[in-house]
Amino acid sequence: MNNISKFNLFTIILSNMLSGFARGLILIGIAWNITENQSTPKFLGMIIIVATFLLLFIGPNWGVVIDTFHKKSTLILIYLSSTIFYLTFLIILKDNSSLTLMAILYIGTMIFSQIHFPTQSSLVQQLFSKKYYGKINSILEVQVQVTQMIAGLAAGMIIDKYGVTYLLIVVIICFLIASLIFSFLKYTENEISINKSHTSYYKKLREGFKFFYTKKFILIFGISSFIPFIILMISNYTGPLYVKNVLVENIKIYSLCTTMYAIGSLISGILASIFINKINLIKFIIINTCVFSLFIFLICIIPNNILFIFFYLYLGLTVSSSRLVSQTILMNLIPSNIIGRAISSIELISVIIRLIIILFLTSFLDTSNIKIAYLLLFCVSLLSIFGYIYFNYRQKKLSDTQ
Repeated sequence: MNNISKFNLFTIILSNMLSGFARGLILIGIAWNITENQSTPKFLGMIIIVATFLLLFIGPNWGVVIDTFHKKSTLILIYLSSTIFYLTFLIILKDNSSLTLMAILYIGTMIFSQIHFPTQSSLVQQLFSKKYYGKINSILEVQVQVTQMIAGLAAGMIIDKYGVTYLLIVVIICFLIASLIFSFLKYTENEISINKSHTSYYKKLREGFKFFYTKKFILIFGISSFIPFIILMISNYTGPLYVKNVLVENIKIYSLCTTMYAIGSLISGILASIFINKINLIKFIIINTCVFSLFIFLICIIPNNILFIFFYLYLGLTVSSSRLVSQTILMNLIPSNIIGRAISSIELISVIIRLIIILFLTSFLDTSNIKIAYLLLFCVSLLSIFGYIYFNYRQKKLSDTQ
């Protein structure tokens, strides 16, 4: 890796660390704030349903944006838009318990997170050589999880002692510095061709799905790798409710859970950076997801603080390893000129699955049956295991015929 590539990687890591910390503060702090101010779990569920429904439209359309426009400019726009968004709320927010404003903050942050990661993945694919994909993805995963670990600890402290206003000030500062740092990335529009053909917008959108028409096993792998992330997103809803109503604990326990999630992801990222080219990734992720499914089942039947904290530790390890493996494999299997639309197609399906699950949970969930939600997530996690097994079978079959 030459000096320019090293500089670019450092720039991406530093800006991503700041923006990830800011988003983590909002997602953890605001989720707990809403849970504390509502006696019913349905309000937080409805917020996540609205966010998920919006992502049904934003996700695939964003894939077209990624493949059409300059990625550096797009990421800077995301950072600056986030800054303006949170600054607006800092100005108008007068009451920390205003649930409507809290809901909009949470939804906006979920959307910013959803569009940030595929844009960054596409940028990494263009900036660096294939042989570095696994290593860079591992480094970025370690960075993200260190940031989340700090955000998990900081969110509980800031919300508990200072409130939402001070949380927003920290978030705004982080995004401003992130956008400034990222502007130094050595990458211009003239260096890499930008896809601005006159192909219709919706035709571009359909091309993402058409790619998988003869490669359905890649689509199944992609969906399977997103299932741990789906479980994480739903845990953003069920986690605070489980801590408050089943474990009967406060935000400090929930913050500790999110910190343990980050530690698990950090462990996964470090191990992956060492072993990613030395082990069978598919076999590893199958075994890992099996253990993860066991943890989900255990918290359904044993409400225990330590067990729930270790569930989050393994949730982090599983989400992180799934993301690392899927990013590396998909980057090698999908051409760079269509990867944005292809991954957005997978994300669209995962968002639909997430929406169906949350709609189902919100319709019957109350403070007395939250453990049932985790039983449903256990069943969903089993589906990802079958998907990985099928992908592994098809990959072997293709290798044997070549």
